[in-house]
Amino acid sequence: MGLFRKQGLPSLFRLALLLALAAIMVIHPQQIFPAAQRGIEVWWQVVFPGLFPFFVISELMIQLGVVHFLSVFLEPVMRPLFNVPGAGALVVAAGYTSGAPIGGILTSQLHRQELVNREEASRLVAFTNNASPLFMLSSVAVGFLHLPQVGWLLAASHYTANLLTGILLKQCSPAHREPQVRYPLPVLFRMAVHRMAAAQQGNRKPLGHLLGDATRKAMQNILVVGGFIIVFSVLIEVLTLLGLVAAAGAFLSRLLIPLGFAPGLAVPIASGLLEMTIGIQMVADSGAPLLQQLVCISVILGWAGLAVHAQVAAFTSEAGIPFRPYFLARAMQALLSGTITFLAGIPLLPFLSLETVTVKPASSLTLVLQSLKTMAGLLTGLLLLGLMMHWWRNWKN
Repeated sequence: MGLFRKQGLPSLFRLALLLALAAIMVIHPQQIFPAAQRGIEVWWQVVFPGLFPFFVISELMIQLGVVHFLSVFLEPVMRPLFNVPGAGALVVAAGYTSGAPIGGILTSQLHRQELVNREEASRLVAFTNNASPLFMLSSVAVGFLHLPQVGWLLAASHYTANLLTGILLKQCSPAHREPQVRYPLPVLFRMAVHRMAAAQQGNRKPLGHLLGDATRKAMQNILVVGGFIIVFSVLIEVLTLLGLVAAAGAFLSRLLIPLGFAPGLAVPIASGLLEMTIGIQMVADSGAPLLQQLVCISVILGWAGLAVHAQVAAFTSEAGIPFRPYFLARAMQALLSGTITFLAGIPLLPFLSLETVTVKPASSLTLVLQSLKTMAGLLTGLLLLGLMMHWWRNWKN
């Protein structure tokens, strides 16, 4: 009987929950089918073109040892800022340019390659799953708000809060002793080449074979992401039918109204805590004052939504990476993002033209090319900064 209580009841609860969800889907197919269709459209039109090229390129960079090469030069940048190895710069650059859940996927790969340890991986994944800049500048500012001029405010608040979150997480990490030996740049370059060659020892395959492996793995990952998007799109519809989203909105309204927020923002925020895109669209359609909309959108972008959390957890759990710092970082970034947007929006909004415009969002190809350029630019900038710090340290000694 004791064993049944410990193991049987959770299993029965899960079974009952699944049966209830299945029953709701059978009873309300007219609402469930469009919800699944919306999830497929978001995955195909936004997520697939935005993430798939990064999955392929990042996998090739790891297999060919490019990350091992860059990590030698990027260590002086990543250690002082975030207390993670130089290899983490790839995750930072990809997370800043392509959005979640690529930070969790790349961190898991680096952990398997032993380029980051378990504790470093838990902090790295915590602050590298951001909203992509093109999502904020194009989909949110142009598509939802019809105010392209406020996109930069959202993006600046989001990434400033993210940098602060990564730096704050560093304070909770074990101290790392900096190496005392300072290598001249030519010696450092030879070390980087040696690391790259050592990483290629286990991947002596033709480039076409490596490209095929990277493409297959990328397709597998993007299908997992798509599955989560569709499932959570349906789940949100089910929770809405059950009245749970409205109940959560009523609870949030008790917290928001005393702070001066419009009552119509409560349900959109509750939806955004589950799925980011749906919540942001509801905030944009709420009719609330613009500054309040921007603050709420920043909070949702910082939190990212349980749908994104589930995607990240699906990849990090396989690698055994602790997930608790991730939730702490998401809550921290949501609070910081909303605060920064509020403080910056008060003086900035009066100087911005608030005339709405109807602009067709950029094509998928344009978004991909711009994201790849941004990622290359970030990695190049970090590499140059690392080289400058190496030169400065050697010059001082």
